[in-house]
Amino acid sequence: MGKILITGAAGFIGLNLARSLIKTNNKIYLLDNLSRGKIDNNFKKLLKNKNVKFVKKDLIKNQNLVEKFDYIFHLASVVGVKNVNRDPFNTINNNII
Repeated sequence: MGKILITGAAGFIGLNLARSLIKTNNKIYLLDNLSRGKIDNNFKKLLKNKNVKFVKKDLIKNQNLVEKFDYIFHLASVVGVKNVNRDPFNTINNNII
């Protein structure tokens, strides 16, 4: 059994990736800062699985992870035209870092 990290796990792509990978019997770590402000029912259902661990973390503020992973899917980003228009430099900077 391997360890998989998905950043941006509460987003659309991260959530659906996690839902697919949970069928592989790997240990899946879901990382998100929940900046969208909501956890939907599919995410809550996923968290009930014994092979899933959720870590609420903002990668910009703290990038230290203790675990070692076999696979990392980095999907965390700030999305939305509104965010880009309001603060383009920080939106792009956060997405690159």
